[in-house]
Amino acid sequence: MENNDYKSNTPNNDDSDKDSNMSNINRDNPEQKSNPDPSDEANNTPGQNSEQRDEGEPAEDGQKNNESEPQPAEYAFRWNWTDNQKNDSVSADASVNAGVKKKKKLSGGALFAIIMAGVFLVAFVALAVSLITDTLITGPDGEFGKTYVNITVSDLGPTSPENGSASSEALENFKNSTVVIQTTTPTGTGTGSGIILTEDGYIATNYHVIEDAVHIYTTLYSGKRYNTEIIGYSEKDDLAVLKIEADNLAAATFGKSSDCALGEKVYAVGSPAGADFGWTVTAGVISCVERTVNIYDDYGTLEKRMNVIQTDVSVNPGNSGGPLINSRCEVIGIVTLKLADDYVGMGFAIPSDGALEIISAIIEGRDFDSSVSSGRPLVGIVGVTVNENIYYRLDGDRVVVVSQDYAENNPDTTFFADVTGVYVVELTDGLDAKNKLQVGDIITEIDGSAIYTIYDLSSIINQKNGGDTVSVTAYRDGKYIQRNIILGTEE
Repeated sequence: MENNDYKSNTPNNDDSDKDSNMSNINRDNPEQKSNPDPSDEANNTPGQNSEQRDEGEPAEDGQKNNESEPQPAEYAFRWNWTDNQKNDSVSADASVNAGVKKKKKLSGGALFAIIMAGVFLVAFVALAVSLITDTLITGPDGEFGKTYVNITVSDLGPTSPENGSASSEALENFKNSTVVIQTTTPTGTGTGSGIILTEDGYIATNYHVIEDAVHIYTTLYSGKRYNTEIIGYSEKDDLAVLKIEADNLAAATFGKSSDCALGEKVYAVGSPAGADFGWTVTAGVISCVERTVNIYDDYGTLEKRMNVIQTDVSVNPGNSGGPLINSRCEVIGIVTLKLADDYVGMGFAIPSDGALEIISAIIEGRDFDSSVSSGRPLVGIVGVTVNENIYYRLDGDRVVVVSQDYAENNPDTTFFADVTGVYVVELTDGLDAKNKLQVGDIITEIDGSAIYTIYDLSSIINQKNGGDTVSVTAYRDGKYIQRNIILGTEE
C-alpha cells in the first residue's frame, strides 16, 4: 500500500490519513496517530497491499521507469479490486423426483389429495412472494429487482437552489444516521466517518478508511461504541460496507444523485481532524454535477478514472466515508477526495446512485459493473526507454546499457538501438497490440506525436479511453511500420 499525505492543521504527532507527497488530488484519508489501541479485540484485515514497482523494472503500459522526466501534477493511489469471502446464509433446496415404471390409474381420493396439495402449494408461493416484495426497496430508477437490502431511497424528486437550506433541527436529527469510525492498523490509528444504511447495523464508508485495519470501532452519535465487522469492499471504487450488532438504528435516507443541480445547497457531516470533532457539519453548493477525475500513481501512470460530484463544501481528513446531503438531509454522495495543497473548496463525493449499486452488490455477494470508476486504458505492452546509437543487454524483461565490445561478444542477448523511443519488452495476451506489434519493436510515434520516453507514451495514452483506436508508428528491422491498435481497459 502506498502512503500518501494530505494537508492538515492537526498536531505534529497526528499522522492523519496515510498519504505522503501528495501535490494535487488527495483522498480525504482518516486521521492517523502513532500509538495503536490494543484494548479491544477484532480481526478485520481488508486485504493485501498493492505492490510498488522496484527500481529498474520495466514500465507496463506507460509506467515511468524511474527516469528524470517531470512528474504530472496529479497523483493518487493503487486501488485494485479484491474479492472477499463472507458468510452467506445457506439455503437448502428440496427437490422431489417421482418416477414410475408404468402408468397406474389413480383413485378418486388420491386425485383429490393431489389437486388440493397443488392448490395449497400455489397459495403458499403467492403468499411468500407477497411478503418478500413488500420488504424490498426499489433502486433509483424504481424498477423491481434492484434491491438495496432495505436501504431507504427517497422518491421525492430533485431539490433545487431555490429549495433553501436544511433546518438546524433536521441537521441535528441527521447526525443520528452518521458514525465515527476508528481503526487500529499495524502502523497507528485512524479516524473516518460512515453512514448508517439499515436499522440493523449495516454501515457504508470509504475503503481507504478501513484499509489495513486490524481493529475497527464504530461510535454512534449517542456515544455507544461497537466492535465492527467488515462485510466487503471495492478498493477500486473506494467503498466498503461494515456491520455492527445493533438494532433500531436511525438509517439514513438516500436521494438520487442524478437529480442533483448545479448550485444546489449541500452539507457534509463527518469527523474532520479526528474523533474530537465528530459530527461536524459544513455547508456549500454543488460546483459540478458530474466530474471525471484522473487518479495517478507515483510513477505518473494513470490508474483509473472516478466519476464524482464536485462541491465547495469544506471537507478535511476524517470526513472520508461521510455523507454529502441535500437540503432534505438525503444522502446524495459519499465523501472520498479533496484537492489539496493551495486549493480551497474543491471536494469530491461518490454519487449515491453508483454507490448504492456497489454497496448492495457487496452486501448481497454478487458481481457488479461500476459506474463510479473505470480502469486505465492499456496499450498492451511492457516497454522501456531506449536512446539511439546505444547498445543494450536484455535482462529478462529489462534492458541494461552495455559496451560495444560486450554486445559483439554476446549478440544473442544484446541489441543496438538505431532510434530513440520505447522498446517493447513484452506484449500482453488478449489485447490488440499482441497481434500488431512484436517484442523488439521501438515505438516512435502515437497519433502523430513523437515518443522519446515511456513518459511521453503514458501522457498520450492517459488521455484516451479503453476501446479507442490509436495509430502507432514503430521501428522494426531497419524500417518504420504503422499499426492501428485498439486500447484495452484495466479491470
